[in-house]
Amino acid sequence: RLRNIGDRLMSNILTTTNLTKRFGSLKAVNELNLSIKEGQVFGLLGPNGSGKTTTLGMILGVTAVTSGSFSWFEGEQGHETRKKIGAILEQPIFYPGYTAEENLKIVAAIKQIDLSNMEHVLRLVNLWERRHDRFNGYSLGMKQRLAIASAMLCDPKALILDEPTNGLDPEGIAQIRQIIMNIADTGKSIILASHLLDEVQKVCTHFCILRKGNLIHQGSVKADMGNELRVAVDATHRESLQKALQEASMVSDITEEEGRLEVSLATDADIAIFSKHLTEQGLVLTHLEVIKKSLEQQFLEIVKNS
Repeated sequence: RLRNIGDRLMSNILTTTNLTKRFGSLKAVNELNLSIKEGQVFGLLGPNGSGKTTTLGMILGVTAVTSGSFSWFEGEQGHETRKKIGAILEQPIFYPGYTAEENLKIVAAIKQIDLSNMEHVLRLVNLWERRHDRFNGYSLGMKQRLAIASAMLCDPKALILDEPTNGLDPEGIAQIRQIIMNIADTGKSIILASHLLDEVQKVCTHFCILRKGNLIHQGSVKADMGNELRVAVDATHRESLQKALQEASMVSDITEEEGRLEVSLATDADIAIFSKHLTEQGLVLTHLEVIKKSLEQQFLEIVKNS
């Protein structure tokens, strides 16, 4: 799917500008600048202590901002904006002797929302058949799925998840990942924090890497973590170049990075054939470069050094 034109037309769900948090002499988050668009599944990737949870706390208004700012939904503010966001930041608290259905009724009463969405969210997380079972009889994975149901009860525009698969067995991890992808398929925007590269690769469309509070990389999962050939290209007539790229069957993805176009080519594509195709369109190329990125090695090195 070609992303560059569509992404630029999408509204931002979240923008952070020099967002900073200090705890005494410790700078937990340092001048973080992010722009997350609607429909994206955006991963905050980094080892423990990188500032992921602190960032989520600030954008949810539960952690005070030291400096900088953030805005949701193109600048909306206030309590009504918060109602459009579902979130799981810490281990969710439910009444252990109450059933899933009873716990969700309490959540609805606290959030002042109706219960019309309850059956839908319980089916979404595969707990509808277990809705009358008590919470203290649930497995860890079921408890996490009920937490997601709770966050989705208000039918939010954006969902925030902090380490959603932490502590789960492989089956539980697979179930949570599938639920996240099912939610994303409905058009919801999702922001999740994780220290697992594999998790981000499998469920996210876009991501950033944080280390000791600093943003060290930001990009799309497909472009940076895929096996496709990635090429930077430019020509004297940018609009004609964009049109030619959109019409080229060998091109699977187009983005604009730092004023230049970057494209992903199909795995069987050849750079010489790609260049020939563009020149045959009458284009005069001013730049053509194969981009070699080793994000996995970079991330593993970050974790090792942290």
